[in-house]
Amino acid sequence: MDRLALANIMNVLTAMARSEIAVAKLYQLCAEPEGDGRQFWLKLEHEELRHAQLVDRLAEIITQRPDRFAPKRAMNFAAIQTFTRYVDSIAQRILAIEIPRTDQRRLLTAARDVEQSIIESRYHELVISDEPEFQTLMQAIVADTTDHKNRIVARLATLSNPA
Repeated sequence: MDRLALANIMNVLTAMARSEIAVAKLYQLCAEPEGDGRQFWLKLEHEELRHAQLVDRLAEIITQRPDRFAPKRAMNFAAIQTFTRYVDSIAQRILAIEIPRTDQRRLLTAARDVEQSIIESRYHELVISDEPEFQTLMQAIVADTTDHKNRIVARLATLSNPA
């Protein structure tokens, strides 16, 4: 991989790690001070922080062995920044109590939208590599994101269709 491509990928990965941290902060804010949803949100927060660490490790691997990677699909750095600003804006609305923590339906809907966003779902399209550690970490992030979306949708369904 040439230096320019490597620099672009590092910029994208740095932005992606920041977006994972923003999502983690959002989920922490969604956790009601008390209630059955608190642990649900805090677990998601913990997993998003783990994603940020995994993205940092992906960047290390690519930097250490750039010859083992090739750009696959250009990810728009500005789009990732816009996504992060969107996530931050939801957090600000929670802090301003425009979206109360007790309104779990709205919070879950916002979280579902975040998890199914193009940014969250396209990690695996950034580079091509057969590097085993990279593949393992990438698969973990993608699987977690799918799991997050499924858990959020399932929880939302219980609120939308009370028994």
